[in-house]
Amino acid sequence: MGVRRLKTAKRILQFSIIAICLTGFLYQTIEFLFLYWTYPTVVDIQVSVPSEIQVPAITFCSSNGIKPEVICSLGDFCLNATLLDSTNYCSNFPVMCNNGKVSRDFNAVMYNKFTTSQSINSSVMASLRKPLQEFFKCEISSGKAKRLCNTEDAVMGSYFSSTNIFNLCYTINSLWSQPYKKTLKVRKSEKIEMEFYIDISDRQTNENIDSGKIQMPRYSYPSMPSIHLVTHSSFLTASPFVSGHEFITGKDYKIKLKQEESHLLPPPYQTNCTNYMEEWSAKNGIAPLNERMVVEECKYQNCLEESKCVPFSVDYPHNATVCKYCKNCSIDQKLVEKCTKLQQIYNQPCDFVAYRMDVEEKLIYFEQRIYTIMHPLIPSSDSFQLSSINVPC
Repeated sequence: MGVRRLKTAKRILQFSIIAICLTGFLYQTIEFLFLYWTYPTVVDIQVSVPSEIQVPAITFCSSNGIKPEVICSLGDFCLNATLLDSTNYCSNFPVMCNNGKVSRDFNAVMYNKFTTSQSINSSVMASLRKPLQEFFKCEISSGKAKRLCNTEDAVMGSYFSSTNIFNLCYTINSLWSQPYKKTLKVRKSEKIEMEFYIDISDRQTNENIDSGKIQMPRYSYPSMPSIHLVTHSSFLTASPFVSGHEFITGKDYKIKLKQEESHLLPPPYQTNCTNYMEEWSAKNGIAPLNERMVVEECKYQNCLEESKCVPFSVDYPHNATVCKYCKNCSIDQKLVEKCTKLQQIYNQPCDFVAYRMDVEEKLIYFEQRIYTIMHPLIPSSDSFQLSSINVPC
C-alpha cells in the first residue's frame, strides 16, 4: 500500500513538472510571437528623391548684424575721429583708414567695454539687431519663375558665442515656438537663392562704388565681415558656430544638401532612444529635442533662476536678459556637472533628421568698362577679382 502511494505521488510530481515546463514554454512562445508581430524585425533603408522636398530650417548669423550706432547712443562706448587722431589707431587698424586718417564721421566702438559693463535686456537686444530685410534676400527659382521665401516669421536664434561679444542670429522655416506653422516645400526642379549684403561701411549707398572711390566705414565691427550658416531640422534651432560653415564676402557659394532621416525602435529594442516630441508638442514647440539641448536648457533655467540673466556662453534660444561678459568667469562647475548628468537619463532621439552640407565656392567677378583717352569711343573690358565688403555675397 505504501509503495503504491509513493508511485502515485511520484507520477503526480512528474506530471506537475511537465505541466509547469509546458506552461512556461507556451507562455514564452506567445510572448515571442506577440513581440514578433508587434515590432518589425527588418531594417528598412530607403533612398528616395521625392518630387517635393521638405526645406530644412536655416540658421545664420551676420558678423555685422549689430547696429553700432545704437551702442554709441547707450553710453560712453565709442571714440570719435578727433580722439582717434591722437592715438595709433591707424597703425593698428590700417584697413579702417585712408592715408593714415579715419573719416571725420568715424566712430571706434568699444565692444568689450559695452558687453562687460552691463547686462542687456530683450528690448535693448531688439534695438541692437539689424532687421533681416536690410541684409538678407531669399528667392526660390525654377527657370524664369521666381518667388520669395517666407522670412516674416523668422525665429531669433540663441546668442551663443565663445568670444567676448554675443551673436545675433535668425532662423527661417522653423517650427520652434510655432508648431502649427506650415513649413516650406520646393519641387525637385527648384533651387533656393540666398543673398547676403554685408555692408560694414554703413553708408547705405553705392555711390562711391560706382565712382571708383574708396568707401570708408562709419563704425568699427568686432570681426571681419562674414556669414555663419547651418541647416537643421525645422523642429529646433541650432548654432552655426557649433556645427555650421563660415561664408566670407566676395564669393559665390553652391550648397548641396543631403538629408538623413532616422527612426529608432522603442523598447524592448535596445536602441536607448528618447521620445522628445511628446514634451516638445506639450510645451508648444519650446523644448529640447536632443541630449545637447537638454544640457543647455538646464544651464539656461538654472542661470536665469540664480542670476536673473543668461550668459551668452549658453547655447539655447531665449528672450531673457543676457548677462554681461566676464573674462575670468564661467558657469559654476557644480551646475555644469548637474546638467551633464541629465545625459544619463536622456538619450539620442527616436526620430531625427540630419543634414549634410557640401559647399562649393568661387570668386565673384564684375566687369568694369574703362574708356581710354586715346580711344574715347572704344571701351575695353577689364575683369577684377572682387573681394570688396560692399557687394552682395
